[in-house]
Amino acid sequence: MNGAWRRLCYPAAMRALILVGGLALLALFLGLDRVDFIDHREARDAVVAREIVSAREILTPRLGGQPWFEKPLLGYGLEVAGARLTPGTPLGSRVLRAGAAVLLALLVGAIGVRHFGKRAGACAAVVFATSLALPVAARSDGAQVLAAGVTWLAIGLWLEALTRGPSAGRLLAAYGSLAIVMLIAGPLPALWPFAAMALTLRRAGLWALWSRLQPVAGLSLIVGIVLPWYGAMLQREGPGFLVRALAFPYGTPATTPWYTAPAQVLGYLFVGLYPWSTVLAAAVLRTTGRGETTAPRSPASAVVPERFLIGALVVSLVTLLIAPGAPLSSILAALPAMALLVGPLIDRALAGEVLWQRALGQAAIVLAVTGTVAGWLMSSQSRRLGVGDAEIRLLSSVLFVASWAPLLATFVRRPRAVPALLALLVTVGNVLVSWRTLPALTDLVTTRAVSESMAQVAPADAALLLLEPPPPSLRLRAERPLVVTGDLRADLRAFRARDGHTYVAFRQERQSEVARSASPAALEILARTPALCLARIAD
Repeated sequence: MNGAWRRLCYPAAMRALILVGGLALLALFLGLDRVDFIDHREARDAVVAREIVSAREILTPRLGGQPWFEKPLLGYGLEVAGARLTPGTPLGSRVLRAGAAVLLALLVGAIGVRHFGKRAGACAAVVFATSLALPVAARSDGAQVLAAGVTWLAIGLWLEALTRGPSAGRLLAAYGSLAIVMLIAGPLPALWPFAAMALTLRRAGLWALWSRLQPVAGLSLIVGIVLPWYGAMLQREGPGFLVRALAFPYGTPATTPWYTAPAQVLGYLFVGLYPWSTVLAAAVLRTTGRGETTAPRSPASAVVPERFLIGALVVSLVTLLIAPGAPLSSILAALPAMALLVGPLIDRALAGEVLWQRALGQAAIVLAVTGTVAGWLMSSQSRRLGVGDAEIRLLSSVLFVASWAPLLATFVRRPRAVPALLALLVTVGNVLVSWRTLPALTDLVTTRAVSESMAQVAPADAALLLLEPPPPSLRLRAERPLVVTGDLRADLRAFRARDGHTYVAFRQERQSEVARSASPAALEILARTPALCLARIAD
């Protein structure tokens, strides 16, 4: 009876897990038009894409008319295409980013099926689809989504060449893909797979397999493809461009000291791969402790795919140390490796192997603790934001319940339900954030309210003074001159509009500074949001 029950539960648990993964991918398309361009990365990329289109630029990305060396020109490809699909709205670029994320999840599943078996591949795809970094990147970082997908396409072709024999077509497609990555995201995202593969083959004692990949010819092909753009940029911008290129696709100045980068990377590893980061250590131990996988391969290359995943995880994380300004979405390049490590472990746990069920049970304990702490922090800090308090509290409540659900399943002796409940955490959270939380935080994450108020009350040619560089969403929406003042008292007179008022935008904590500069004239507040305030000063 017990054996029959276990055989019945296994396919049911697998179907539940795949269903949650499918819902997670569908959730990437939910609520894409419910909030305007979000400041920081999405709005800034949209501004750069608009300037690329308007100036018909083919070499140098620009922000505010100045060269912007964050990533190569092709890194803004999805934003440019999205702007052409839906001019003036973020919907087009968001749909393209979400579509690219779905294709990447399917690619991860295909690699898993090819090397670890159908069930393990399906589990890996679900792990990838239900990790926190995927919806974050799909919302804000098109270059990373696109580069990670093309990189892992090349890696999949490499693994095919190693395990099933090289072919000219596979290698040509792999190196062509890495050349495209270099034009989208820069040198390090395109070259770290070489270091990961070399490390894997050396440690496995299979260095002779390196010749199958023909790396010298491949590197020559990559250089030949990327040289026109990089050479032209070097000639136009000078040697400093190459230094900045090493930090692509996050070449902006760091906001934190360089020595904090290791702690930041470790934090991204846990948060970006959440909730599956709670079981990652067990997955690595499973791989290093047992070199075999579930699919038969030739003895010479039997250890390559799984051990390569560990090398890829480590090397891709090390590259983030060079760009301390990288956001959470930067962990996406390492996410396929993690998913392909965790997927086989989940498959074996669903098959009834007690050791891996126990590992998932321990992960459920960690998830309950961290989810409780995260929910409490969100709830306690919600009132300080000034907007969306009820929605944040709802999100924290859902997070608390979803974090304890896997542990409850272990208490009632339903270990096969744990993977689906782990996957459900990010799926439900993404739906809630997209549909309710982000729209409630509109005035915090974008400055559209300020732009709309300015358009309603100010003359069309009136300049808007700012005490600091304008937020990217303000550049997008405020169709008028934006002036960063160096001497506010003098500029209040110099930039007076024809209606007799001067318009100024500032953060709330600087209101007293603006009032002192305007004295004895009164400061009339036109719009007050957590992101920015708009005021006018009469003559």
